[in-house]
Amino acid sequence: MTTWIDPNDYQHIPRPVVAIGNDYPPSHELEWHSHQRGQLLYAAKGVVALSTPHGAWVAPPERAVWTPAGVLHSVKMVGAVSTRSVLIDPGSCATLGDQSRVIGVSPLLRSLLVEACEIEREYDLKGRDGLVMSLLIAELERAPVIPLAVPFPMTPALGAKCHAFLEQP
Repeated sequence: MTTWIDPNDYQHIPRPVVAIGNDYPPSHELEWHSHQRGQLLYAAKGVVALSTPHGAWVAPPERAVWTPAGVLHSVKMVGAVSTRSVLIDPGSCATLGDQSRVIGVSPLLRSLLVEACEIEREYDLKGRDGLVMSLLIAELERAPVIPLAVPFPMTPALGAKCHAFLEQP
């Protein structure tokens, strides 16, 4: 697997689902950014902590973080982290919601995430690879939501203090 693949390189691929894998060194941080597609971030190894202006989510093993399209977020890696990231066209993931959240990753979903990262960018929509991606979305839609969120206050001053605390606990 490549050490770093920029998810933005995948935003304009004419497929509803695109998956990439990345390896990150310990304590790596991804600065504030957003995507045109929704993103499911699964740490196959390590732990990811994702922050948005509205809260923070932590995904330990067997969990993943969903971030809707257009949501500004940053990511911190806890330890060395190996991720599987699925970028989903907004029209294909409306049932996944418009709020970030942590979901449980079943053995089937984990296998689909790993397999999806091996599929070519412009896969055959009606062939096996298209079926894998369709099943992946179906599994995401039924995945349980895990309460691993820290919502931030809506008051700007208090919200800023919460962000500062999480930056330097």
